[in-house]
Amino acid sequence: LKGLHNIEQLVSQCIKEKFIFPAHEILGITSQTELYFPNTTVNCDNTFGEVYLYLSCTGRCKNSPCPLNINKTLQYDSCPGQYPNRVYTLANVSHNEYLTFATKSRNEYSNNYFLCNNNKCVDYSKVCNLLDDCGDQSDEERCTNHFKCRTTENYYITVSKQCDGVIDCPDFTDECNDSCGNEIIDGTLLKIVSWTIGVLAVALNVYVAVENALSLKKCTSSVQLYTKSLVISISIGDFMVGLYIVLISIKDTIYGNDYCVSQAEWLSSVECSSLGVISTIGSQISLFSMTVLSLLRLRAVASRKIPGKAARVHSFIAIGIIFLIILASTVVAIVPLLTRFEDFFVNAMTYDNTNNLFIGLPDKEVHFNVLQEYYGRIRNKVTLSWSRINKMVDDMFSKEYNIDLGRKKVHFYGNDGVCLFKYFVKDNDPQLPYVYVILAINLGCFTIITISYIVINFISTKSSDHLDESKEQKKKNKEKNKEKNK
Repeated sequence: LKGLHNIEQLVSQCIKEKFIFPAHEILGITSQTELYFPNTTVNCDNTFGEVYLYLSCTGRCKNSPCPLNINKTLQYDSCPGQYPNRVYTLANVSHNEYLTFATKSRNEYSNNYFLCNNNKCVDYSKVCNLLDDCGDQSDEERCTNHFKCRTTENYYITVSKQCDGVIDCPDFTDECNDSCGNEIIDGTLLKIVSWTIGVLAVALNVYVAVENALSLKKCTSSVQLYTKSLVISISIGDFMVGLYIVLISIKDTIYGNDYCVSQAEWLSSVECSSLGVISTIGSQISLFSMTVLSLLRLRAVASRKIPGKAARVHSFIAIGIIFLIILASTVVAIVPLLTRFEDFFVNAMTYDNTNNLFIGLPDKEVHFNVLQEYYGRIRNKVTLSWSRINKMVDDMFSKEYNIDLGRKKVHFYGNDGVCLFKYFVKDNDPQLPYVYVILAINLGCFTIITISYIVINFISTKSSDHLDESKEQKKKNKEKNKEKNK
């Protein structure tokens, strides 16, 4: 069988040894841990307790020294107040004897205890296990398998969780440190480009919008009026996008390097959601306006009729079209923020950083796991609403102490620091259908624009060829008439 064959291969790569630390002769000690070790050195970043201790102290770990101090032996008076059933015995090392103790368990005597700096003792299974079992951190200080959160007292996480893009420390220091960290806009070049594009977009689109607005009264045809009105609409949309870029650049300058530790505050803020709405409305206004403008031009080119004169009714129609474009764009941007649809669009919650149960930006999955541990089995996590989750979280804490959880919603636009529309969704994201619908609408608009200008170009080319043929024919007729007159 394949499984048994793999096990056989793994076993053949291991060796069996007996482990006792320190390697002293202790009278009466019969308990020794028999272990299977890999035949080569391994990465011990994801091993803990006894496994980490035994592997590192037998030289089987890469870059992980033994956390046990060979010069600090377990004396008879070590661990005061602990192990009242201790039995005193002699230990011998290099012909130097000292008095130690052992404890009896299952008819065997052992002294597999780690001696803390404060003279307390803990079992080997509690060494390098991400918990301060000694009370003075001495059981964790020489371990390389953890990352210690900077400002949170005695809080350890697996070293592999450092800089993995997921916040695990209550103070965010696992993701905000010298090895990693991020700003709203990363990189000097990107900052310069953002400021340049943002300022130019705001200034130039204000100029275009004002210039076209002042010339509306000079429009002599309905098509010209519609075209200028839609150009103004496109300028408004592009202005909003430029304004968004300027504002996000300003926030990036304000936060600077402090953004990393403040990202939960920023992503759950009204400002972030507002910027997301501005950018979405602006981009949709531009896209919808260009779509209508391309159809208008296609109709004008295809009909080959002289456009009618501009009248008051045409002004009302233009205003109506722009109003509908702005309304549709606003609906697209606002729907994800409606409380009624929060179960589809709220990405996560944030809590006060003193709450170690919910760290960083916990989503529904994290909440469900914590609630299930506290309440027991929960029947259906798929239908678990945010309002129900919040009620269950509140009930976990005693209301007698008026505990403020500092809970805030991380809305649809809080999926990253720049607060844009969440176009990139995962298969299990509840907002996936909505995003796909908007993407389909936008794709349809781009398709209409592309096809319209292809047809316009075809008709224009054909008309130009026809006009050239007419000119050539007129020239020939003119030459024939000259010959006749002669």
